[in-house]
Amino acid sequence: MDLPRGRGVQFPFAVTDRVIIKGNKRTPTRFVGREAVVTTQCLNGWYVVKTLDNAESVKLQYRSLAKVSDDPTSNAMPRWPQIGFSPTDGK
Repeated sequence: MDLPRGRGVQFPFAVTDRVIIKGNKRTPTRFVGREAVVTTQCLNGWYVVKTLDNAESVKLQYRSLAKVSDDPTSNAMPRWPQIGFSPTDGK
């Protein structure tokens, strides 16, 4: 009979998944907010990710990562509200 082992280990990401580094209190701030690719799945929910902008590798826990959606519109620049600008002003 298979008995439950208590708290299970989480592996929400696969190798080659694109992620955003959310960070936690141990994550160096220079990595927070950067996009990366999972290169290695390690034990106990740890991952090695490589940043896309300068190919730095860092080992992070799954809790400090968020998956990038596959929606092609999400890769565009974020849409910030335009304050004080109206395309119908003509000025």
